[in-house]
Amino acid sequence: MAKKISTEDKILKSAQEIFHHKGFEGARMQEIADKAEINKGLLHYYYKSKDKLFESVFNIALKQMLSKLNEVLREEIDLFTKIEKLVDSYITVLSINTFIPNFVFQEINRNPDFFIEKFRKFNTNEGIKVFEKQIEEETAKGTIIKIDSKQLIINIISMSIFPFMAKPMAIGILELTEKDYKKIIDDRKKLVAKFTINAIKK
Repeated sequence: MAKKISTEDKILKSAQEIFHHKGFEGARMQEIADKAEINKGLLHYYYKSKDKLFESVFNIALKQMLSKLNEVLREEIDLFTKIEKLVDSYITVLSINTFIPNFVFQEINRNPDFFIEKFRKFNTNEGIKVFEKQIEEETAKGTIIKIDSKQLIINIISMSIFPFMAKPMAIGILELTEKDYKKIIDDRKKLVAKFTINAIKK
């Protein structure tokens, strides 16, 4: 028997779709209510304003993007395995939720203070500090070259996220089909990790 979807879940799902495609400024509460097949009064009963509804949608997107990343960063595993897991986890999450990169970065640019406030709630700094310490230890042991941990994290995120943000351009320039593009994304789980490890390994 199919699980009954609550009114609030229908609202959030409809809001996600509209906010993801139109951003905060382009979305309208009436459109979200219509998408959820409810009246606007009921929508306002659950969410008093567009700001409150947007905050819920943004939190869901940010959680999907950061939670797994933070979990892997804090794991007690060797550095190279951690890099492989970071890349695999990040690309897997984005493959399931392809709207996240453009949506999150669009809203970061629109309201950076809002993003920073939300970002801090996920306590990602703890995972980053664990990763930085691990890099320092491996550098001291001579396992890897001396590298700024923040640069390494930016490299991993950039190489993982860019293909999703540049999908229309990549498909057009490289003349790819959707199937071709999916294979490229799947292959990048190993390629990005291998490239990163080879770049820092002594």
